[in-house]
Amino acid sequence: MNLIDIVRDQTRQIQDILKETEKELEEHIRNHVAAVEHDRKFTQEAAEWQPVVSERERTLRDSQLKVQEIQRQIAELQARLRERQKESERADADYTKAKDSADDRLREATRARKEAEHWYQKATQARERTENYQRRLQEERRQAVPKHLTAMWTQLLHAALKAASSADAHAALERLNRARHDDPQVAELWEERLEWLRIAQSTSPPRVRATAKDELKRIEDDLEKRYPGALKAASTGPLEEIEEVYFYHRATEDSCKLLLCIPADVCANLDAGISTQSEDLAARIVWAFARGIQKKSEHREAARSRFHVKDGHLVMTVDGAPEDMKNHETITVHFADGGRAVFMLCELPPEIRGAMHDEGTNS
Repeated sequence: MNLIDIVRDQTRQIQDILKETEKELEEHIRNHVAAVEHDRKFTQEAAEWQPVVSERERTLRDSQLKVQEIQRQIAELQARLRERQKESERADADYTKAKDSADDRLREATRARKEAEHWYQKATQARERTENYQRRLQEERRQAVPKHLTAMWTQLLHAALKAASSADAHAALERLNRARHDDPQVAELWEERLEWLRIAQSTSPPRVRATAKDELKRIEDDLEKRYPGALKAASTGPLEEIEEVYFYHRATEDSCKLLLCIPADVCANLDAGISTQSEDLAARIVWAFARGIQKKSEHREAARSRFHVKDGHLVMTVDGAPEDMKNHETITVHFADGGRAVFMLCELPPEIRGAMHDEGTNS
C-alpha cells in the first residue's frame, strides 16, 4: 500500500470519527482532509513530472556525447557543433525547468503534510477536551443529586422545627387567652395593650404616639415574659404546606430506587436508638414512603421495600414496583407538631439517569 493510499485510508477513518464531535472539531477535520488532499495532489504532480525529468536528463546526456564527438571532428563541422551546443543549452534549460517544477511540487507536498499533521493534532486536542467536558458534565449531574437531597432534608427539618416552635407558641397563646378571662391582672394588661396600640396607630401628636409605643413595648415585654411566643403566634397564620416533586430512579424493569433525603448519620442514630427531632423526621419520611407506595400500588402484594445507605443518604429499593411509578397519588409526610410535606413522584430526567448509569448506580 503506497503513501497516498495510507493517507487516504487514515483520513477516511479520522473523518468518520470526527463527524460526531462539535463544531470546532468538525472544522479541524475539514482542514485536515483538505491538507491531505493537497498532499496527494502535489505528490501526484511531482510523480507526473518525474518521467519528464528523466527524459530531459537522457536528452542532456545524449547531447553532451554528441558535443564531445563533434569536438573531435574537424573544423568544417564546427557549424554543426554550434548547433548541437544550442540544442544542449535548450535541453539544459528544459531540464532545469522540469526539475524546478518537480522540486516545487515536492515542497508543496511537504507543507501540506505538515499542515495535515497540525490539524490532526488540533482535532485530537479538541476531541480530548470534548471528552473531558463530557466527563465533567456527567460528574456535575451526579453531584446534583446529593446536593438536591441535602437541600430537601434541610428544608424539611427546618419546617419540622418551625412547626415545633409554632406549636409551643400556640400553646402559650392558648394559656394567654385563658388567663385573659381567669386572671384580672392579665386581662387589665391586655386591655391596656389594645388601648396603647390604638393610640400608637392613630394620628395623635408625635410625642403622644412615642409615649404609646413605649408603653406598648413595656406591656408586650411583660406578656412575652409570662407567655413566650404567644403574641407572635397571635399575628401569624397557619403553617405553610411544602409541595415538592420527588424523583425516583428505575433500576430494573420491575424495581425502582428512591434516593431518600435522610443523611447517613441520621440513619446511624436511628440504628443506635438515638431519638431527636432529626431521627423522628427520618422515621416519618421512611414510614410515609413505604406505606404510600405499598398502599397505592396496583401490585400491592408484590411490591416490597428494602433500605440501605449509599453515598451519604438512605436508598429505598422497591421490588415489584409498578411500571409507571409516577401514576401514584401524592405521598404525604406529617410533621410531629403539625404541618406536612406533600411529594409527587416523578422519574429522574434522562440526562441524570444516564449519569447515574455511568457511575454504576443501576448495579
